[in-house]
Amino acid sequence: MEPLTTFRKSLSTLTTETLFLLRDPNGERFSSSRIYEKLNERCLDFCLKSQLIKEEINCIMAKNQFEIDVKRLAEEAATLRYYAFPIRVGYDGANGVGIMPGSLLSIDLKGYSRAESMMPSIWYLCAVSPGKIQILGPMQAAGTASPSESGNIQVTYIAMPTPMSAVGDYPDTIPSYFHKYLPYGAAALILEEGDKDDLALADFYELEFQRGILEQVAEDYRGRTPYDDCRPM
Repeated sequence: MEPLTTFRKSLSTLTTETLFLLRDPNGERFSSSRIYEKLNERCLDFCLKSQLIKEEINCIMAKNQFEIDVKRLAEEAATLRYYAFPIRVGYDGANGVGIMPGSLLSIDLKGYSRAESMMPSIWYLCAVSPGKIQILGPMQAAGTASPSESGNIQVTYIAMPTPMSAVGDYPDTIPSYFHKYLPYGAAALILEEGDKDDLALADFYELEFQRGILEQVAEDYRGRTPYDDCRPM
């Protein structure tokens, strides 16, 4: 069996394969800089849609605080990746359950309640500043200082990959056996700006790219559900 590194593709290789899909192998129609841009866009798209890169940040809370600027806190923490969007909000470390997300379309108090522990129960994305989350209800007491998580909010968020800039760079975090889908995604973005024949080809390439994302999601959940035991040998 071949090692997984056999399937790894550098920015140079990905560019060559993208130009081949664009039927422009010599780069006479499309510049390398444009190909680089679209490949990085599809790396970002791949990571965000598959939730491939996750980070957790402990947000020290103040009494009666109901809003947290997670994006700013992530930027101030030198060891964390750039913030994209939150997927889970927890309370009080491992001692508390996750706080349920509310609707992004409307915020009201219908069905709102607070448990006996006085822990917050609902969180929303701020419609004006997506980097902020809002907690219902406000904290009843200040949380303890790090590294303790007691009384604080823990936000798990999707983070952004590091862009490829040099020809020898590889896609950040994306497993090597999914690199083959990135040229399809980049070519689809470029061909969407063309004529009807280009658009037809772009649709085909986009479906191939989205198939790669679905395969990554399935791979991420492999072994974590009972259905894996039902797969044929």
